[in-house]
Amino acid sequence: MSSLRFLVRLLRLLAHVCYGVLLVGAIKLLSPSGRIDRDQVARHWSLGLIRILGLQFRIRGEPAPGGQMIVCNHVSWLDWLFLGAVLDDDWKFVTSSTTARTSWLHRKLMINERTFPVDPTSAYGVRDMADFLLKGGKLVLFPEGRISKTGGLMKIYD
Repeated sequence: MSSLRFLVRLLRLLAHVCYGVLLVGAIKLLSPSGRIDRDQVARHWSLGLIRILGLQFRIRGEPAPGGQMIVCNHVSWLDWLFLGAVLDDDWKFVTSSTTARTSWLHRKLMINERTFPVDPTSAYGVRDMADFLLKGGKLVLFPEGRISKTGGLMKIYD
């Protein structure tokens, strides 16, 4: 039975990816002026993917007013997708501006309206994040800057 469940989930996943490709094409074709809310479409697609993969989440408590930061482990390539689907549009993901220059795909994913690019070799990046938070901004930070190999945070050294 588990092989059948896996096959069904794989077929649903492939169909959902095709649906996503069609959505991107439709948005570009039908709404070049940006009248369609792309964030809403992306959130809808991402939540569908989360359901297909069988992922679950629970939100507890109420956020405090003012600037907020979520600091989390980066344990898979789906972390940002999951968080992007469940967080409001005013949250921004801290990304590396140097890594974003690696390829056109990196630029597309790492420099957009949902990201906060910083230069990881510059202290000004931390200052810019602090200024953004003091103004009430909301940031998501993966402090290791890469996928965790152990599932836990690495040691922080002085």
